[in-house]
Amino acid sequence: MKLKKYVLLSFAALLTSIGVAAAAIPGPQRAIAPQYFGLHEIAPNVFTDDNSRAEEWLQLRDAANLKVQNFFGELESKPRYILCSTIACEHIFGKNGNVAQTYGWSLIHVPPKALTEKDVGLALLTHERVHAELVYRWGASAIWDEKIPSWFNEGLATFVSQDKRVEGKFTYEQLSWVRGSKSFWDWNRFVSERGFWITYGAANENVAALNRAIGHNGLMALVNRSLAGEGFENVEARLLVH
Repeated sequence: MKLKKYVLLSFAALLTSIGVAAAAIPGPQRAIAPQYFGLHEIAPNVFTDDNSRAEEWLQLRDAANLKVQNFFGELESKPRYILCSTIACEHIFGKNGNVAQTYGWSLIHVPPKALTEKDVGLALLTHERVHAELVYRWGASAIWDEKIPSWFNEGLATFVSQDKRVEGKFTYEQLSWVRGSKSFWDWNRFVSERGFWITYGAANENVAALNRAIGHNGLMALVNRSLAGEGFENVEARLLVH
């Protein structure tokens, strides 16, 4: 009994140590209880460091949700939002203020620039909301499988968000090149290789071209059939033929 009690106490101490370390180290894990780090809950699962602009933030969130709903239909994922208006808030969650980020389908982190430039903010929130919805439908296997290539994942999010920052003309070589990004792990390498504008812009144009060819229903069929286990490229080829 003493040994069992010792093991249980040791395990409890280990969990406590892990919890203390997680709280002490800046990172997304702090979003589990953001109110302990100075953030305010302005709506269920929406937290910010500046609650004086709560109505503005919620309008932005709702506008992004509507754009994503117009594509997917009824939304299934219910992510938590962390809306940082300052770099100090960013540092709490281990960020530097440059990019928005989605963690699976459960958390969307939004940087200050999304809250100071409305057009950029709407594009960023919509983009990340697409990721959350797509990964939710994909399931936990999104971590290791490649049912949907990363170029389409990022291109779809950019296409639905109508991000004007990546508008432009792209060469056939650029459009073909970006389709080589298959996994989540590929994407950052591709962005590093040719930069934000070409990588996201070419992915966006590939999805836009698909939309012109097969329409919204075709894009949804491509998503749903790929997530159901059919090969993405096979489904794409069949839809383009018909």
